[in-house]
Amino acid sequence: TTSGSVTMTREETTARLALTLGNAPGGKFQILGYAGPAYVTVKQDLVDSISYTDTYPYDSVTFTRANTSGPSKTAVGFDAKRGDQVEIVNMRFAPPEVATGPPPLPLAA
Repeated sequence: TTSGSVTMTREETTARLALTLGNAPGGKFQILGYAGPAYVTVKQDLVDSISYTDTYPYDSVTFTRANTSGPSKTAVGFDAKRGDQVEIVNMRFAPPEVATGPPPLPLAA
């Protein structure tokens, strides 16, 4: 029996695009919800092998080190259980606002 310790890390990054378009004052167009899937990257250190020493009569071992690697995986996903949703509402556009006031000045040549 032997014991030892190894420092290992885990990194996780998640990105989601939230899109919300609303109607302008008096407008009739609306899109609400999350647009697109989530992008997830995970990097986790794993122990590949351990190194140890032993001596005769081989009834104990001494831990010397753990060889680790940090594989990384990336995934893209869409999950309604997580709350991913897209809602599109088809409505009429509002009429454009008419500008009032003096006409714009001409550009100098």
